[in-house]
Amino acid sequence: MTTYYYLNEDKTFRPATMIEWAEQLESLHLTGTYQVADNNLGRYWISTSWLGFNNPLDEEILLFETIIFKKDDANEFHLINQNKYPTYAEAQEGHKDAMAWVINEINGTE
Repeated sequence: MTTYYYLNEDKTFRPATMIEWAEQLESLHLTGTYQVADNNLGRYWISTSWLGFNNPLDEEILLFETIIFKKDDANEFHLINQNKYPTYAEAQEGHKDAMAWVINEINGTE
């Protein structure tokens, strides 16, 4: 069963009902505060954000996600990497790692 969480102001979280989670997520999206970080580098888009729900298949609670997309020659984005994290601080570090990976890719291939 999926478990939902509410993101506190101090970036910790607590269990929430699906309604609490949905209302907060809508509010976070409207204010743009659901994202930990968001960057565009060349053809790459790196986004780290709050998900607020845990996949029941995950062995641990993973509520933040970094995704890396790359734009092809037709200007369409394709998912090339995805990682999830249990805490805000780990999500920040994961975003930095994703940025470093993209920079290495750009310097090595573009």
